[in-house]
Amino acid sequence: MSALKIQAPEVRLLAEPKVLCKVSAETDCKRALLGGPYAARRQSHPNRISVGLIGTYNLVDKATKWLAQVNEPIESKSEKRSTEALTQERHKLLFPDFPGCPAVFEKMVVCEPQFEQKIALV
Repeated sequence: MSALKIQAPEVRLLAEPKVLCKVSAETDCKRALLGGPYAARRQSHPNRISVGLIGTYNLVDKATKWLAQVNEPIESKSEKRSTEALTQERHKLLFPDFPGCPAVFEKMVVCEPQFEQKIALV
């Protein structure tokens, strides 16, 4: 009886795709995040995202606080408390800091009180 020979499939590392952003016609995805949206090249690009919320008092209050935070930079934090520089650097590469909506989208996220409805559970 002869043994079957199975050839392993070829594995290739593909290059990151090039994307369009405000400051560059073609760049990699991570740089595009800091370059602003491609649509921001137009004069008609709005500078705010209005959000309406419906939910319990507690959840609407928490969501409002969270949405206010996305306008500011948010540092990524590792779940593992490591002092090794390589581990921290690897974490930052996998989970980069978020520079905030104004930097990324050139828009502020705004919770509109007139679009907010709090529901009391009885």
